[in-house]
Amino acid sequence: MNRLPAEGAFPTGAGNETIVLMVCRGFLWAGRYAGTPKGAPIEVAAKTAHQVKATPRHLHVGRSRFALHPRALKRACRWLSRQGVTVKEQSP
Repeated sequence: MNRLPAEGAFPTGAGNETIVLMVCRGFLWAGRYAGTPKGAPIEVAAKTAHQVKATPRHLHVGRSRFALHPRALKRACRWLSRQGVTVKEQSP
């Protein structure tokens, strides 16, 4: 497992939107930004468990879901897995 906290940014495939994922020792955080990850995010989610769900076009963090292009979703899921997060893939 990598050193925590770890942060990764991924384009969502919708305009200039970016999702930033942060894995910390006791929680997982996600934030969606309208452009580059500067300023305040337009949507946030947090979860105390290192577990997310992925459907073909969404990453579910807690009760929130973030739309991502399938390739961006795959990259984000791989990155999360490398950080020790369990990614449960489900069909729609």
